[in-house]
Amino acid sequence: MSKIPAFPQRLSTALGDPSIAEGLADFQERWQGNRNRHVSTLEARSGSSFAELAHQTATAKQRAREHPEILQRFCQNAQSRGAQVLRAATAEEACQAIAQICRDHQARLVVKTKSMATEEIFLNEHLESAGISAVETDLGEWLLQCAQDRPSHLIVPAIHKRRHDIAKLLEQIYAKAFNPDDIQTMARVVRTELRPRFMAAGVGITGANILIADTGSVVLVTNEGNAGLTLAVPPVHIVLAGWDKLVETTADALQIVQLLAKSATGQVISSYTQFIHGPIRGDFDGTTGAAADSSGSAGNTPKNPAALNHPGTNTQQKLYIVLLDNGRSDIAANPEFESVLSCIRCGACSNVCPPYQVVGGHAFGHVYTGAIGLVTAGFHHGWEAAAGPQSLCVSCGACAKVCPAEIPLPQQILAVRAKVYANDPKKAKRSLRLGMRILRSRRLTAVTISAAGILTAPLRSQGTLKRLPLPKKFRWRIPPAIPPRPARRLKELKAVAEPPARKPNGRKPAPQKTALFLQCISDRLVPSIPLASLQLLQACGADVVIPTSQHCCGLPAIDMGDLKSARQMAGSTLDVLEGYDRVVTPATSCAIAIKHDYKQLFADDPKQLSRAEALAEQTVDLVTYLNEKLPTTDDLTSSLRRDSESADQITVHPFCQNNTDTSLSQLLEKVCGAKPIPLPEGDVCCGFGGSVSLSNPEVSEAILNRKLKNAAKTQARVLVTDNPGCVLHIRGGAQAQKAPFQVLHIAEFLEQYLRDR
Repeated sequence: MSKIPAFPQRLSTALGDPSIAEGLADFQERWQGNRNRHVSTLEARSGSSFAELAHQTATAKQRAREHPEILQRFCQNAQSRGAQVLRAATAEEACQAIAQICRDHQARLVVKTKSMATEEIFLNEHLESAGISAVETDLGEWLLQCAQDRPSHLIVPAIHKRRHDIAKLLEQIYAKAFNPDDIQTMARVVRTELRPRFMAAGVGITGANILIADTGSVVLVTNEGNAGLTLAVPPVHIVLAGWDKLVETTADALQIVQLLAKSATGQVISSYTQFIHGPIRGDFDGTTGAAADSSGSAGNTPKNPAALNHPGTNTQQKLYIVLLDNGRSDIAANPEFESVLSCIRCGACSNVCPPYQVVGGHAFGHVYTGAIGLVTAGFHHGWEAAAGPQSLCVSCGACAKVCPAEIPLPQQILAVRAKVYANDPKKAKRSLRLGMRILRSRRLTAVTISAAGILTAPLRSQGTLKRLPLPKKFRWRIPPAIPPRPARRLKELKAVAEPPARKPNGRKPAPQKTALFLQCISDRLVPSIPLASLQLLQACGADVVIPTSQHCCGLPAIDMGDLKSARQMAGSTLDVLEGYDRVVTPATSCAIAIKHDYKQLFADDPKQLSRAEALAEQTVDLVTYLNEKLPTTDDLTSSLRRDSESADQITVHPFCQNNTDTSLSQLLEKVCGAKPIPLPEGDVCCGFGGSVSLSNPEVSEAILNRKLKNAAKTQARVLVTDNPGCVLHIRGGAQAQKAPFQVLHIAEFLEQYLRDR
């Protein structure tokens, strides 16, 4: 039986607690500023960029994985220093080994530091069933243990709790009132409660941030003094760590340490960095068990009478190191996922994640939270555990940008979705499976949307469906009206339409032509985007054609994990677009799918892969194309006139997967002659996330509200973005809130700004 509630229950609980989103939004904003500042300082001091530092970390971790002798060296060196090293293939083996050590030393009370590895194997529950009491000594972990709760963040376990929640909890425990604003008093009460437990415990259990092969050392990085007491006071110290924490040298360990705190909590460095070299001797004569202080220099631990006076203890502490596998070998054997073992457990992927900010770690994960949890849950706890939280990821790619270990988390999340879908495609929501069945067929899609347009025509009002009776959870966004004709049937686009090449004689499109890939959303729902795109391309002198048999690129199927449908749709797109000199699309998401995802889809098919690579070279998003080709404003004014909007009334939301690219702002500056107004948190996702806005609308709503508030702060009259899905999502929310700004795709904006006389 699962020890964690089912995903729907966890999600419902999270959405029903507004304090989660409030607290996490504040934390994310503070963390981002602190992290960026300290990383910049590190880059200046080291002479290396963050990407280079992350690559160094990934290389060190990979080297330790690829050479089995490094792990053997760690075991030998740790044992030569007096530790006993045990290997546990499964969570059950690890729990049994630790319980047996406790029984061997007649320990009925155990004190623990914060350790996600112990959470991973549900150690506390196992020890309790064995009659052994395990007490958490990290402040947040202790509070959660008292509340019968679990960590919701890798580093800050009780981040989902506000100070008012803590005051109520302590009031229940101690039967007296606590002032929620007096944090020091609350912390002092907990510290007083825990101190006797350290003295009475027979075993102390810690995790490990790093294992160093060359010295056989364990590295602990913490912000509270409880770790020092846990590892030093009890007569027995057990370290539980996944073998993936291994590095070869102390220099490798220091490489991780310099990135860990900055990425985890936005600190320069954590309060304590302890290097444990074997068991601590009761007489502390320095012959073994030398520890290191927070600066990393070796020294003797101060004399500890509590350890000497422990009933039944010897003068030398016993140290056991339990190396946990629990699916890690399966990860290492899989090239798609192997790099996730480079994770240093900093939690940065949670700190920057928009959906995590809304629902917290209990919903956005299983045991491990955030993007890293979406990838690892299936290997540790089964694919059913991994399935539900996948629906929360908006595929914005923010996690990859801040990862200090160069892990391609977005691609790995998509690969997990494919595994989950392949494991049981019927578990996918019925509505999504039906939608995918329709979307696979161009003709069926056209018929379905046309029928929907006819049925909803009476509800149409100024381009929207304002009178559409929607369930409450969807009312935050006004849906667009389905236009009478899709873009491909507009006379301007029909004039440049080109039928598909006839296969028998192998005719290919003329290489000097530029194909406009319409994108299914803009084609069917916002025809003004393809029309404006055509006019802009023609203004650049392009010989534009519209391939008539084009359809969806397959991105929705990729996001869903339905790789069979994705390959089918991608293959059709290759057939349609192959051979043109350039392929331009107003949908940045489609350009990214064609340029990057297709190579993954056809990695095992050399012929299709070659075609995909060729198309990737020819494909470009509209903004990039216009930056290359658009004449200067002075050249355009002879045939085009300026509209009344000026640049100081524009703000920009770039498509999140491309949000470090400044080409959208550069294009607007080039055309308008001035820089757009900076949008606070402009690089944060708007919450569209493909199917997320349909499957989990409450999550999308919360993310979008944050975007709309930031846009309103700019006092801009127009918000410009470069992806049709973002346009409909932000525009629908802005219209529902009667926001004081218009939302336009870059093509729509430029067509208005540089309109024909």
